[in-house]
Formats: sequence, structure tokens, C-alpha cells
Amino acid sequence: MTDQQPERARRLVAAAKDLLDDQLTRLDQPIVDRLRRARREAVEAGPKPPRRLWAAGLAAACVGFLAVSLWIWQPAATQPIPDPEDLEILASAEDLDLYEDLDFYSWLADADVRT
Repeated sequence: MTDQQPERARRLVAAAKDLLDDQLTRLDQPIVDRLRRARREAVEAGPKPPRRLWAAGLAAACVGFLAVSLWIWQPAATQPIPDPEDLEILASAEDLDLYEDLDFYSWLADADVRT
């Protein structure tokens, strides 16, 4: 039964096509012109593809390229390597008293004091 259904459907479509084609040849020219005009207007009034879609895609691609290129080619953040003596001074807590009176010791070194 399923083998007969596609054959019946094909015959039905063919008969309908033949009937419509025959009736199309019998139509008056003004009716044919109106049908063509109505079809053309319907096609033109249909949904139009967005023209700005390609511009938005191009802008997104440019922004993505710019972001990736800035990320890749940015200079490495370099920090100056601290002097090991400075690190030693900062790490030791016992010599902090000396640096609190640094002005006094500087004056004492500059002054010509004899004992």
C-alpha cells in the first residue's frame, strides 16, 4: 500500500499541473499582466536581506583582530631588579634603628668633630 501512495501522489500532481497549465493559456492578457504585477509586488515586498549585516560582521572582525594583535604584541611588563643590598636592608629588622637616625649620622660624618 505504501508503494502505491507515491505513485498516486505523482499522478495527482501531474494532473493538477496539466489542468492549471491549460487554464493559464485560456486567461486574458490583462489578467495575466495583473497576476505578473501582483507577483512582482509580492516578491519585492517580501523580507529583504539586511544590508548592514556585512558591515557589522566586518566591524566585529576588525575589533577582534585589533584586540588579538594588541594582546600578542604588547611589550612585556618589566620591573627593575632591586639591588641585593636594598633587599637585605629591608629584610633585616635589626638595622632599622640606624636608618631612623640617618640624618644625624650624615651630619656627624660631615662635621669636623675632634674628641
